[in-house]
Amino acid sequence: MTKTVVKSLVLGLLFALVAARPALAYIDPNTGGLLFQILATAFGVISGFALIFSRQIRTAVARIARKLRGLRHQDAASSPQVDPGTTDDEIGVSDGQ
Repeated sequence: MTKTVVKSLVLGLLFALVAARPALAYIDPNTGGLLFQILATAFGVISGFALIFSRQIRTAVARIARKLRGLRHQDAASSPQVDPGTTDDEIGVSDGQ
């Protein structure tokens, strides 16, 4: 099976290299600088937001995790626990007759 996977990857790589065409486009140097400025500012704003509201974010995540754990425990408690060694007659399951 691994030989098939390796052959498929090599074939796909060769096809991608052969089928690639030049884009015939470029990015203006000023556009790259503008993009960097936008991303740097966005990173700073998001980092500041996370720093200022870190306590509220932590409590919200903990509350959601607590609710999910509670739901998981409710599902486990509501489903009947059956010993794998019991027969259908002991459980009370009928065969539909």
